[in-house]
Amino acid sequence: MLGVMFFGLLALVLASTIALMSFSPTALAKKRDQEGQCEELATSALNQAFYELKQEPGFRGTVRVGDDRAWAVVTFDPSVASSAAVPVSVNLYDTTTPTKGSLGRLLPPNSVQLFARAKVGPTTLTVENVLHAPPFEYSIATSGALVASGPMLVAGVKELSGSTLPPESELDPGHVASNGSVSLAGPSTRITGDVKAVGTVSSSGAVVEGQIEEHHSEVALPSIPVSSYDPGTDPAIVRTLGARPETLDAHLLGALWGTTESTEDGESRDFGPKILLLSA
Repeated sequence: MLGVMFFGLLALVLASTIALMSFSPTALAKKRDQEGQCEELATSALNQAFYELKQEPGFRGTVRVGDDRAWAVVTFDPSVASSAAVPVSVNLYDTTTPTKGSLGRLLPPNSVQLFARAKVGPTTLTVENVLHAPPFEYSIATSGALVASGPMLVAGVKELSGSTLPPESELDPGHVASNGSVSLAGPSTRITGDVKAVGTVSSSGAVVEGQIEEHHSEVALPSIPVSSYDPGTDPAIVRTLGARPETLDAHLLGALWGTTESTEDGESRDFGPKILLLSA
C-alpha cells in the first residue's frame, strides 16, 4: 500500500514538474513582453510631458497615455498621483533655491522632477527623470565681436506680455558677453548689467550700469544647431511689419529690447519696441 502511495506521489510530482517546465517559458516570455510595453509606455508619457513643458514651462497638469489595459501616467496633481500609485512630479522651473521634491530628493532650482508609472496587466514600472535647465546668464552673448548702436535697452524680464515692456521696477540686470570685442555707441544705448569681453570694450556715449570686464576669459556658449532656427519654418520668428509679413533672417541668442528701422520703398520707418533676434 505504501509502495503504491509512493509511486502515485512520485507520478504527481513528475507531472507537476513537467507542467511547470512547459509553463515557465511562456510565462517568462509574457512577463518580458509586458515589461517591454511598460518601458515604451513610460517613455511615451515622459516624452509627452517634455513636450508640454516645452510649450509651457509652468505646466503642472497630468499626462496619460494608453488605455485601461495598458497605460502610463505622469502627473503634478497629488490626488491623481495617489490614485495611480505614482510619486507626484514636481515643477521648480521658477525657483531660485534648492528645494525638496518627491521622495525627499533635494532638487536644484530651475528643475523639474518627473515620475512616470506604467502598468500592463500585473506588471508595473516607475521611472524617474530630473530635468535641470538653469537660465542662461547673459541677455546677449556672441562667439565673435559685438557691435551695437542705439537706441537700445538690454535688460532681463521675468515675464513678457505681448510687446509691452515691463515697468522699470520689474527689470532685472541684463548682461552682455562677447568672446571677441564689444563696441557700444549711442546716447540711448543702455546696458543694465555687466559687459564682458575677451578683447576690449568701447562704450562711446553708451550707459553700462554694471561692470565692464575687458580681457575676460571666454564664456561657455550653448551649442545650437543652426538648422533648428531656420526662420523660414519657425512662426515665432515671423513678424508682421507694415502690411505684409517678413521674416527676420536671424538666430535667437538673446532678448534685446529696442527699436528698429526698416527701409521699404526708400522710406525709413520705426516699428517700436520688439524682441530682436541676433546672430553671432
